[in-house]
Amino acid sequence: METSRHTYWITAGLTLAVLSAFVFTVAVAVELQWSKQIAVKPGTERPGNQAMFALTDILTAFENSDAAKVEAGIEPSMVGLTMLLNAVQDAHVQQQSLRIHLRDIEVTAGKDIVVITAHWEKRYLTIGRVKPILVEGVATFVFRQTDLRWKLSGMTGANLFAGGLQ
Repeated sequence: METSRHTYWITAGLTLAVLSAFVFTVAVAVELQWSKQIAVKPGTERPGNQAMFALTDILTAFENSDAAKVEAGIEPSMVGLTMLLNAVQDAHVQQQSLRIHLRDIEVTAGKDIVVITAHWEKRYLTIGRVKPILVEGVATFVFRQTDLRWKLSGMTGANLFAGGLQ
């Protein structure tokens, strides 16, 4: 009888350890997901994930010189929209092999608004220069849900879309 009780406690302890390891693994995987910017498909998770996907979509379009897709991800009523779109067009004329990396991402989500603050790095080559350029900054992006889509409705901080050598 004593052996049976001892076996029960060992089994319960091992089960608890395995469950704790699983929860820890999931937590680490979620953290890696944000740090590697693997976006969650829209409509599958919380508003913060959906807005992060929308930001990743805008940045990918910017890297690929798809100004129309960048514009599609921005609210038409955003203050400074024309200046932002001009900066996007200038960047595509002056910058080649553009890559953007976000890190230290903080997401604050509400029901229909999400604020994403991130440190960004932008690497690119300019026409006539062989040496790569690295520009860094911190920006805050405000997303609002419109027509079942998350769109950029405001931005503050260093403008990662700006062209030129900054």
